Amino acid sequence: MDLDKLISIRKHLHQNPELSHKEKETSRFLKNEIQKTSPADLISQQNGHGFLVKYKKDKSRPVIAFRTDIDALPIQEINTFDYKSRNQGVGHKCGHDGHATSMLGFAHELKDVLDAPVELIFQGAEETGEGADLWLKDTAMQGFNPDKVFAHHNLPGFPLHSIIVRNNVFSAASVGVSIKLKGKTSHAGHPERGISPALAVADLIKNIETLPKNYKYNDFTLTTVIHTLIGEIAFGTTPGYAEVRATLRSFDNDDLDTLCKYTEQHVQEVSQKYGLKTEVSYQEYFPATENDDQSVDIVREAAKNLDMEIIEPDEPFRWSEDFAHFTLKTTGALFGVGSGTDHPALHNPDYDYPDELLPTVIKMYKEIYRLSSSK
Repeated sequence: MDLDKLISIRKHLHQNPELSHKEKETSRFLKNEIQKTSPADLISQQNGHGFLVKYKKDKSRPVIAFRTDIDALPIQEINTFDYKSRNQGVGHKCGHDGHATSMLGFAHELKDVLDAPVELIFQGAEETGEGADLWLKDTAMQGFNPDKVFAHHNLPGFPLHSIIVRNNVFSAASVGVSIKLKGKTSHAGHPERGISPALAVADLIKNIETLPKNYKYNDFTLTTVIHTLIGEIAFGTTPGYAEVRATLRSFDNDDLDTLCKYTEQHVQEVSQKYGLKTEVSYQEYFPATENDDQSVDIVREAAKNLDMEIIEPDEPFRWSEDFAHFTLKTTGALFGVGSGTDHPALHNPDYDYPDELLPTVIKMYKEIYRLSSSK
């Protein structure tokens, strides 16, 4: 497939973004395109919009898998080009349109290099941290068991076409925690007759924000309070209900568990101190993405063979990627591809995937596949 055709597909996906768990039309479009590559099999999720594409079934050879994400973000695009998002408040502000298009391009070139079995994973709901886990647990995917699995993410801030690799942890673990505090309302003139959660919220914000400083961990940890709510806007009423939401983040999965434990301890403390009923729940869980050394060596060798600049960061990225669920199941690696040092950042309203990366990613996938199938 020539570059102009790939770019038109990428722009179509950009113009028609869909949020996590709602990628129905995106999935339908991608399946129609992938069928043109004559795969041996195409398996759709039973509960979700992801699917698996298989080429060359051969049980005697190692199976190499590649994964891409297809969902968009709840961000209003401010770009004015003719292929800007048609869906109000939804945009491909992370480049999943480019990721999926690269996978299509790779699929079209497989016929020229196909030797060992290869499987292509199209996965939704990456942005909420749920998609990979749901994809792997789906009844239709129970036979999925590759020898290695690879994925990439475009990375603004790095030189265009550079390849970013890292052994061990590539990106952070994180989870969102929601805390509900229930007391009793009263007239604002008689706050003593109610049970206000206001001071408890103040305590919780301080306790959560200082968790990384007050306890011992294996590696980097970070806590960020991202939302609070106390009562209603009613000047005659003492609040009886509140919510605190925070993101807990670490480079170590055990540290993330520890942050959760200490958060729950502090919730219990404020519950007893202020006479409140409390409830703790978690959302958008991402394990740390841990790369296998041999798989990273393959990515590094592929970049070297293609004469691409290789960058190795000193520490993991603080953002999270649900590809971690795949590397928990089998060996593999996530790597980055530079989108340009001056390119708008991921999740910014003016971000747009650079089409110059499409052939770069396809070449990397082809070389990774060649090297992996010969190991």
